[in-house]
Amino acid sequence: MSETIFIEDIKTKLGVAQSFADMMRDCAVFAFHEHGYSSGLELTLTYENQKLKFNVEWEVEITDSIKASMNDMDRTVEFGAYCFAILFCSKFVTNCKYFWVSKKRTGVDFLLFDKEKVDIKVDAACGRLEVSGINKASSTNNMKTRLKIKNKQTEMSDNLGIPAYISITEFSTTQSSFTQRNGRNSTT
Repeated sequence: MSETIFIEDIKTKLGVAQSFADMMRDCAVFAFHEHGYSSGLELTLTYENQKLKFNVEWEVEITDSIKASMNDMDRTVEFGAYCFAILFCSKFVTNCKYFWVSKKRTGVDFLLFDKEKVDIKVDAACGRLEVSGINKASSTNNMKTRLKIKNKQTEMSDNLGIPAYISITEFSTTQSSFTQRNGRNSTT
């Protein structure tokens, strides 16, 4: 039996600001909508060598203003993938409760923390999260290729000595993966 993911739950995960949560939610819904999907779709997640099935539901209606706001599909897909990355992270990385958007050239999109503090230091992070979204896979741009790239990319911040989590969502086939790498060793 499939577990249900409510995209609106992004608002309650990892200390996400309401406005950022709304943006990620709308992007995820629009990315699926562009491939003809509606609420209740089945998403397959590869996690720890298992294929997990989720029913994905939402209440967002695609309005003209959402369509106008989502005109850049690369950005839409990336922010939609952030939504799933944070939902998966809150489910599978139980020691990390809050996230920060990381700075450019760190090799990851987010740093994860076990405490919410405004003055928190980077060396207090308990995890790193790198996210990738694919609108429609091809022979050269697919989950396997993207995972290899993202594994290499996260090496930039290996000096922190904390796990890197990599989340990839491919919207046209409703596939996702969530993996962890510790240092130079990768597991799926």
